[in-house]
Amino acid sequence: MTLEEWIELAEQGDTDAQFTLSEIYRTGNGTAQDGAQAARWCLAAAEGGHPDAQFTLGDMYAVGAGVAQDYELATRWYRAAAIQGHAEAEYKLGTALEHGYGTAANFKEAADWYRKASEQGLGPAQFNLAVMLERSDWHDPDLEGAAQWYRAAADQGRADGQYALSRMHRTGQGRPQDFYEAARLCRMAADQGYSPAEGSMGDLYQNGTGVDQDYAEAVGWYQKAADHGNVGAQFYLGILKLNGLGTDQDINGAVNWLETAADQGLPIAQLNLGMLYELGNLVPQNFEKAVAWYRKAADLGDPDAQNSLATLYSSGRGVKQDAPVAVRWFRMAAEQGNAMAQLNLALRYARGEGIKQDMPEAYYWFGCAAALGNPEGKRHLETAERIMSADDIATGRALLERKPPPPGPKTVVKTLGAR
Repeated sequence: MTLEEWIELAEQGDTDAQFTLSEIYRTGNGTAQDGAQAARWCLAAAEGGHPDAQFTLGDMYAVGAGVAQDYELATRWYRAAAIQGHAEAEYKLGTALEHGYGTAANFKEAADWYRKASEQGLGPAQFNLAVMLERSDWHDPDLEGAAQWYRAAADQGRADGQYALSRMHRTGQGRPQDFYEAARLCRMAADQGYSPAEGSMGDLYQNGTGVDQDYAEAVGWYQKAADHGNVGAQFYLGILKLNGLGTDQDINGAVNWLETAADQGLPIAQLNLGMLYELGNLVPQNFEKAVAWYRKAADLGDPDAQNSLATLYSSGRGVKQDAPVAVRWFRMAAEQGNAMAQLNLALRYARGEGIKQDMPEAYYWFGCAAALGNPEGKRHLETAERIMSADDIATGRALLERKPPPPGPKTVVKTLGAR
């Protein structure tokens, strides 16, 4: 049909013709592109109840194509199409409701619309529904339900679904723990260039989880993920290059990758750079750089960096000596369950260094360090019990009963050692 014939039908109120004419103007297929005409005819078809037109008009309002951008109108038209069973509209309405675009956020209704689209086989909706079912901020998590929909998305070849299902098999949450299945699914996602999966393949090969340990394979996968901007992969690639695992030792390359990760705000990379410059065994020793990197990680709440920064303030290396500031950083780390910081804080209380001497407080922090298995904390606690007064010991024990020791970190990543 010619453009004139489509126009004639559209002017007679034929909604299919109106939508087709809108698409002709929108794409420029057979005539010059004209956003305003595309929007005009799409609106006519949408008002006539054409679900594809309603969905497309929603997209137009969402991005401001041929009309002024208006999320509220976008959501309104998505809803009109969704009510008629349009799968993509159901998905986009779910997205709007989940994130509060053009409407009040409503997690339950969002999940309901995702489910409708998922049952029609729409992969993005299946993945989003699984994510919502796994979350705990709006209802009790349904891990088995999440796994079901991740599987549906994975079976359509979606890398994000494959990776999420791999994660569940790796952790044993929602699926039976199966490291081999986890590795298989992760590889499928990684082969599609999905950066999180590429990084995880590096982890699996580095640790020998579900695959034979192979540092060279780990380096290869970390390199792929690092090149795609995966900050965790950048860190581990730097560590493997630093230690010559799976590749020739390359100090400069290692530092470059660690700095790339650190500049993106990864505290463990910042911490390790601080340790590199403080120790000076692989790079020229530079306490000022050590302080700078420790401070970045410490400001982000890393307790190891806080303890290391405090130690440098205490000794005056790379920064002006400042005992009270050292105590402040020791306390931050100690309250997060860092045993070395607890020991260091206890010693400052015992000596009155940077803070008023307080033997019961020293006893308390020695006790905290000892409870976390720190041998020096245990030794100092035993010494304190021999030399402290009975009253001070009683006060210290009361503190331990009233304020149980902060728990230690659940996981500790160390690559260069720490004090």
